Order: sequence, then structure tokens, then C-alpha cells
Amino acid sequence: MAIYMYVGRHVDPWYINEIFKVQDLGQINRNISEEEMFANAADSAYLTALVTIIEQIRYQRCPFMEIIYLFEGEITSEQML
Repeated sequence: MAIYMYVGRHVDPWYINEIFKVQDLGQINRNISEEEMFANAADSAYLTALVTIIEQIRYQRCPFMEIIYLFEGEITSEQML
């Protein structure tokens, strides 16, 4: 089991910066850890909400579900859909 986070090609750059800490889709580190991703969650209402959603999914399903990132236009990501 996993949690899939789909990132569209036309996503607002603000979200990319908020979640992945980079300026555009091409700079995303696909191996970013959850600790790095949510390091400043206390300072961001968006990240706090995202953490809450992920924790709720894990609570209801399986506590050890990893997050897998899927990117629009990337062949390996689209094959997983």
C-alpha cells in the first residue's frame, strides 16, 4: 500500500516551492524525505493540512504507507496510473 501524490504539469509554482522546496518541476528531488518535506509544517497552513490528511489516511489504512510521487508527462509515473 502507498499514498500517491499526483503532480500536474501546470501546478502553481507556489505549491512546488511549498512542498518540494524548489522553484519548478524540473528541480524536484524525487527522493525527498518526509522529514525534509514537512520540516516547516508548523509555519505553513498548507503543509499542516497536508500532513493531517496523510496522517488520517495512514490511521485509517496502514501506518507505514510511503508517499509515491507521480508527475504528469513522466512515462514511469503515468504507467503506474
